[in-house]
Amino acid sequence: MSIVATYLKSLVAAFLNSVLGLAEKMVSPIATLRIGDMGGRRIGVWLPSVEFFLREKAFRSGTGERKRKWFLFFCTTPCNDQVLKMMRRVMFVVQNDTLARMFRFVYQKYPDRPFWFQRQVPPFADGIIWNNIGPQLSLSADEILEGRAFEKELGVSDSTYVCFFARDPSYLMAEVPEIEHTYHSYRDSDIKDYDSALNYLSECGIWSLRVGAVVESEYQSDNPMVVDYAWRHRSDFYDVYLLSHCKFFIGDNAGIYSIPQCFGTPFLQLNHVPLNGPTLISTDVFVPKKLYSNRESRYLSFREIYEMGAHTWGHTSIYEEADITPVSNSRKEILAATREMNMKLDDIWTETEEDEEMQRIFRSIACPYCPTTEHHGRMASSFLRMNRELLE
Repeated sequence: MSIVATYLKSLVAAFLNSVLGLAEKMVSPIATLRIGDMGGRRIGVWLPSVEFFLREKAFRSGTGERKRKWFLFFCTTPCNDQVLKMMRRVMFVVQNDTLARMFRFVYQKYPDRPFWFQRQVPPFADGIIWNNIGPQLSLSADEILEGRAFEKELGVSDSTYVCFFARDPSYLMAEVPEIEHTYHSYRDSDIKDYDSALNYLSECGIWSLRVGAVVESEYQSDNPMVVDYAWRHRSDFYDVYLLSHCKFFIGDNAGIYSIPQCFGTPFLQLNHVPLNGPTLISTDVFVPKKLYSNRESRYLSFREIYEMGAHTWGHTSIYEEADITPVSNSRKEILAATREMNMKLDDIWTETEEDEEMQRIFRSIACPYCPTTEHHGRMASSFLRMNRELLE
């Protein structure tokens, strides 16, 4: 950028800063003005942060706060048009790439102005608020009718179904090509490892719908009750409808999990890594990736993972430098966890005294290292039964 262009951009930023400051003063007798950047490109950050903002706002409305707050949000081209549509029903959002970039520049130049609103991103948000205030975004009655018609088209209108997903690099490569993608490859897994679990579900009369905005390849299956919706039928609206109406979601901590999370759909989170920030909803079940020390030729215990700080490692290179390999859940572990989740929701799963003791031991190890995050979901008891040594 030339010196002249930079100077002109700075002048515009100064002008907008003055205008926003004046607007704040003008409305101050009746309300507090706050302006925020919603983002919009990555659903795993965008959607839960907005949903938490709305839940917190609903929570605060009952605390006796007298002064009204007016919020104005800017958004770039969204990763899901249906989500933006629902947001606009309950908040004022300006969707414009140029304006969003301009206001981000103003914020960078004048970050201390009181009118800026800073969003919070779960799981570092308050799990108490999340679990006690219901979903704030919703589908309209007409949209629900449209979704039911699509269920009929898929052949699942009178049936129970789950949605499933496994993270691969294809989404970031397609939607955010300017960044280097291998930094999160430690979170990837193979969706074919779900085969046994999906066959179990079909034996229970439950259909399985593969979801994902961008997927690496078609899911091949001889099971007629397994449908690759993402490959053949996918749309922004149907993503939201199906993930908000399925019995539960089988996935990982890729961004798509935020849709079922925000609608309160039970979530079986497989291949959870790193260990900080587990699920926020009490009905959720998570299964961690095990960490294998190549130097010592063994798996690390949970205590070792937390003591060395590996529960916060968020970059593939850190694991490589430590010569530690995150190991995806086995087919046996996935099948057992899926059976556990399904039986829990049917209220026929039984936790033994030993199960409760293992849960207590894990929480006693984890909680001192995660003071800002309450473990509302539970680690799969079936996983702990298979891996008792990780609690040592």
